Amino acid sequence: SYLTEARIKAMVIPPAEKALARKVTIGNIGVSLFSGISISDFAIKEQDGKTDFVHCRAFKISYDLMPLLHKKFSVSEILLDSPTIRLRRDKAGKFNFDSLSKGAAAKKSGADKGKSAAITLPIALSVEQIRIKNAKISFRDAKNELPDADISADLKLKVRMGRDLDLTKL
Repeated sequence: SYLTEARIKAMVIPPAEKALARKVTIGNIGVSLFSGISISDFAIKEQDGKTDFVHCRAFKISYDLMPLLHKKFSVSEILLDSPTIRLRRDKAGKFNFDSLSKGAAAKKSGADKGKSAAITLPIALSVEQIRIKNAKISFRDAKNELPDADISADLKLKVRMGRDLDLTKL
């Protein structure tokens, strides 16, 4: 009952919007103690705040409940269903993702430059499977220097991470 839809949106959307300097939207969120978390219609908007830069029809995390008692978070599957990414380059040669890197650089330059602390996970994490189903990436170049492209893919990955993962080195 703690992880309500409103509470999850309040925890996820503001930090994501701040980090990306873009509007982020989330459709419905379903949380089940036994089956996991599902999010529908996740989107990161273009700078105009209207057009989708990234959209995912459904994002699901399925986990095993018993390992949590031993401070282990065992994810049986992360599923991204029908993610789409729209890559664009305008006539001036600027890509629609350029502002994302500038926002991250500004955030980093404002932080203490001399200090670099390792981030560790409070629990052991294992992910049995990451599936990306029906992914689509489209690229358009208004300068007509690069060819337009439409890519579709299905992916399946496995990941294992321990407690002392240093996320600053990724």
